[in-house]
Amino acid sequence: MLSMYSIQVFIDLNLDHSGKISVRELGNIFKALNVRITDAQLKGVAQQMDTDGSGMFAEISANTIESSFV
Repeated sequence: MLSMYSIQVFIDLNLDHSGKISVRELGNIFKALNVRITDAQLKGVAQQMDTDGSGMFAEISANTIESSFV
């Protein structure tokens, strides 16, 4: 079960509202944290986190959010 804070952080980071965090959004996260990362490093991090090869590495569905508040 996810906390309300975790869900809000995810929503804030998921800029395109797709329900998934993309490599571009991951890059924005690093930039917001003032973490300098090369494109090659970003790609490597994303590949390590992308376990299903979808190009996305974090996903929260409406069902996940709903079940967190039951």
